[in-house]
Amino acid sequence: MLAFLLWALAVCAAVFDVGDPAARALVADRFARVPLIVTHVPAGITVLAGVVLFALAVLGPGLAVLRCFRVEWRDRFERLVFALAAGLIVATVVTFLVGSAGLLFKPVGWGMVAAGCALTFVETLRLVRELGPQRARHERKRRGWDRGRIACWAIGAALLVIAITTLLGALGPEVEFDARMYHLAEAKRYAAHHGFYNIVAADRAAFQFALPQYQEFLYTDLFALFGATGAKLFAWLGGLFTAAVIVTFARVHFRSHLLGLTAALVFLGTPIVGWGMTTANNDLATAPFGILALHAFLRWLDDRRRAWIVLMGAFAGYNYGVKSTGAFTLFSLLVLLIVAMLRRRSAAAEPRRDYALLPVYCAAALIVMLPAFVRSFTLTGNPVYPYLGALFPLTPSAVEWNYVASRTFHRALSAGAALALPWTITVDPYHFRNLIGPVWLIALPVWIALAWVARKTQPAIPWIVGFTVLWCAPLWLTGNVEARYAQIPFALVAVLIAYAMTAAAPWTMFGGALLRAVFGAVVVACLVMDSWFLLPLQRHSAENGVMGNQFVAWNYLYEGAPEGAVQGAPDLQYINAHLGPNDKVYDASLLGQLNLYSDVDLYNGYGTVRAVLGRWSLVSPDALDRLRAGHITYVDVWAHEVPILRRAPLWPHLHQVFSSEGTQPKYDRVLFAVSYD
Repeated sequence: MLAFLLWALAVCAAVFDVGDPAARALVADRFARVPLIVTHVPAGITVLAGVVLFALAVLGPGLAVLRCFRVEWRDRFERLVFALAAGLIVATVVTFLVGSAGLLFKPVGWGMVAAGCALTFVETLRLVRELGPQRARHERKRRGWDRGRIACWAIGAALLVIAITTLLGALGPEVEFDARMYHLAEAKRYAAHHGFYNIVAADRAAFQFALPQYQEFLYTDLFALFGATGAKLFAWLGGLFTAAVIVTFARVHFRSHLLGLTAALVFLGTPIVGWGMTTANNDLATAPFGILALHAFLRWLDDRRRAWIVLMGAFAGYNYGVKSTGAFTLFSLLVLLIVAMLRRRSAAAEPRRDYALLPVYCAAALIVMLPAFVRSFTLTGNPVYPYLGALFPLTPSAVEWNYVASRTFHRALSAGAALALPWTITVDPYHFRNLIGPVWLIALPVWIALAWVARKTQPAIPWIVGFTVLWCAPLWLTGNVEARYAQIPFALVAVLIAYAMTAAAPWTMFGGALLRAVFGAVVVACLVMDSWFLLPLQRHSAENGVMGNQFVAWNYLYEGAPEGAVQGAPDLQYINAHLGPNDKVYDASLLGQLNLYSDVDLYNGYGTVRAVLGRWSLVSPDALDRLRAGHITYVDVWAHEVPILRRAPLWPHLHQVFSSEGTQPKYDRVLFAVSYD
């Protein structure tokens, strides 16, 4: 026990700086805002009703699809989370087809929502009729207020606090880098063009615009109906859905509500996860599908129904369509499936029947991934971009991917670095860019030890650990190690931590109830320190580029300030006010990092007037012809690069219309109109 407490103190000392006066001032300010949060309604809250309606419209198609799978559900909760996930797949495919046809108009979007809601109503009536006799046969007994039930209510209250604080971030304007640059920017462009077009070719868009886009497809629906706030609230609901999936996973495989709620609290209480609920990116969106894919695999181990393999493949395939790291999910589950078949080969009466499930798994995954393949091929010429670049011609975006990945994200691989990773990724968020808090590192030796002890009494645990290791290994090998990419492993490890906190049996070898109580108290204390109110006390939490400390736009939410007051982009405010929808701006000043704020299409100029990666630029001899071919009407450059532009052949055709000099030190820009006369 003493060793564990010393370990926890060492980790906390490395993570927190409670003496920082600036951090303490931020903490005091956040607590001072509590009366405002409790007594006032934030701006944009009405949009939440529309987003919930969209989610309900998704549920009906999911329930209808699941009727094709003759499986025995453990309870209604399991059936509903699977239905919602299946409905999201259906919604994505429908959006892909409608968007590819150029029919993403607002009336069409509302028509899809109305049709989905009608189907939800019909399916709900059928579900109620089917479950009526079951409720009569399994009437629940009234339970007293035992310690377990009190703990569940307490955890529920903590989850409610997380939901409210993250909702404040989700309701505000989008200020996070990835969402501003491409996740929501893609959705805005597609909604403005009423469909999916080759944004890479039209705007020489950066490599991120060619990555898998299933989440962006759904953001496009929400953006067309409710704007950026609707898309952000959809991401926020996705975090709550992930919590529901975790609870379902624990209910089914560990027979414990308390364990599931505890795991959900550990997961959502992680700073980088809570931050993910406030921004419209795609990291958190991978979690429910990865967990449900593993859930389907574990259910298949129980009853060997082929339908579970189909569901496993479908959810794993959709995971890939959301983010390319879904390839790790596909690989991990394939390995687990093969291992499971080999383990029962000697006892199986029909071993060939098991092996026939491998192509079933692959086929289900490939069918669901088909829209992603088509979209990637359209944008890059590589259906599995960014993978297997050697097998396909390198398009400009693929070349840029190789350039950026090799120089920006890649980290040196070594056995020592791998062993030190749990420590370094926790205590050095500045270089790893993500705040994860101390819980994961403190609990690491505990859940590993208890997982080993309980591997035979809890048959799901070895598969959970195996999946987690198999998933994390290729992420490490890519060199692109960021905690936010590993949402699925985080959720599964949260289940193991919750098991260590709530299960008494495995602790008999380590001193029993006292040590379990100490471990639980330490985890709870760390979760309190990870909360939004106390998060500024973590080192580097206020650094630019470090993700995990959510931003709340108080002036926008409660004082009526416009979005422009939060965005801080005078150039784009001028562009939106004076340029038309048919204009296009050559971006040589990194306006693309604020792409979401622009109502006008931006053509990627790589942030400089000079040539980059062998591409043409504003100083090229044929720049005017290139601009004309790209339908570009304006160019935006850094003020300090104007002297370079003066010496270019293009200069006589440029006429200054706006300058932000003096408004943003180090970010002064100049906007020119292009004359083709």
